[in-house]
Amino acid sequence: MPRLLRYPVNVVVISLFCFFSIAGSVSAKLSPDNGVATMPIVSTIANSQSNIVATVDGQVITTDDINSIISRALQGVSDPAIITRVKAQALNDLINEYLASTAFEKNPLSKDPEVVRQLERLKRQVVMNFYLSSKVMAMPKPDPRKIEGYLQKHPELVAARQTFHFSQILIDTNKSVDLAQVQILVNQDPTLNKLVTWLRENKALSARNNFWRGTDQLNPAIVAILNGLKKGGISVEQSKDQKGIAVIKLHEAYADPVTTEEARATISISAEDEMRNQIAREFLMGLRSKADIQIFDQNLAKVDQTLAQNTDGILEEPKGRFLAKALIIWFFSLIILVPAAVAVFYRQRTTFSINPDLPPEALKEPEFIEYQKHTKLIRQLIVIPLLLPVLYWLCMPLFDFFRYPPPEIGFQSMTMLALAGLFFGGAVVVACFKIPSLHLRMKSGWLGLSVLMGIEFIFFLFGIHA
Repeated sequence: MPRLLRYPVNVVVISLFCFFSIAGSVSAKLSPDNGVATMPIVSTIANSQSNIVATVDGQVITTDDINSIISRALQGVSDPAIITRVKAQALNDLINEYLASTAFEKNPLSKDPEVVRQLERLKRQVVMNFYLSSKVMAMPKPDPRKIEGYLQKHPELVAARQTFHFSQILIDTNKSVDLAQVQILVNQDPTLNKLVTWLRENKALSARNNFWRGTDQLNPAIVAILNGLKKGGISVEQSKDQKGIAVIKLHEAYADPVTTEEARATISISAEDEMRNQIAREFLMGLRSKADIQIFDQNLAKVDQTLAQNTDGILEEPKGRFLAKALIIWFFSLIILVPAAVAVFYRQRTTFSINPDLPPEALKEPEFIEYQKHTKLIRQLIVIPLLLPVLYWLCMPLFDFFRYPPPEIGFQSMTMLALAGLFFGGAVVVACFKIPSLHLRMKSGWLGLSVLMGIEFIFFLFGIHA
């Protein structure tokens, strides 16, 4: 008789009912899209009721929504009154956003194709900025040696710093405005009032501003123009793309020196911004290299290529990028070259050479064996302490590289350069062992260490680093 029939019928029915109830509950909790189990709505609301701050027409505002807005503003703030006020302001802003968003969705303007296009672009810009910000969160600090070198090359940022008072008129060129016409008006009236009146009458797009700016607050090109002007002098320059004209009038230039510490702090902030831009640019260039981008307007394609490859920086020169990549390859090759050179040198210095004229019986004598052990031990005690500082000194460029990695080199490029460096180091070691002429010269160990130490001394002497 089957085992199942031995149980009462009601037990079997209850068991089957429980089984199908549990199965139905589990299937009801599975999301139809990805099959991930979710809690019932009533349970979620009950568990998160204390997290809800307000509702706007049924839309929930939680403490997490408020904290995501005020987290940066309240860093270091401990006053409860200030914290409550900031939270209240954030809640008020969220309520207004919800109300305005709902009203906009009901407005016919939200269906306008141009409005939809602008909103989509704004969304893409926000997503891009957020994504790029996440990529530069773990950005290393600027190399202080590069900052010091930059300040030494630019005394106008320290002892020779100036503050300029100047006016600037930016003009959008068109058929009725050209460089020659603007130059004539400037020559006729150095106060620039006649030029401003003429631009207004011809409805030419322009913007006039009055500035007080220090040398460190201006573009180097603007500084060069201002330094070339005397008091009251005027410069009229056309942009490289021939689409704009800049009229600059110098009112006064004042000597405004700062200390090296003040200049260093300012340049450090600029260097961090530059590093952040370089990392973002490198990441975007990597995305562009993998994407299928087709620009059918050739004029736009040329301008786009120029903008995509624009790498002008404060602390880094574009012409130095190739040198930086070559140095990275060399630094990673040291991982193989330095241990190999040190190992060969150590082996040759601690190897005990035996006089071939000694009879075999003498080699087996206890005194001779003990002499060999003591001699090898003494050599090790001498060679090892000498090699340790040499080993550290030879590896200093690699340690220094990991401390201040160049931000303009992306992770993918860095990986390829590291592999190239390891391959180069391995190839050099294999060549020194396989090529008889090289093997003969490297056999003693002195030449390999001398070459590496000479290269390191050149780097140290001229301040060469990635």
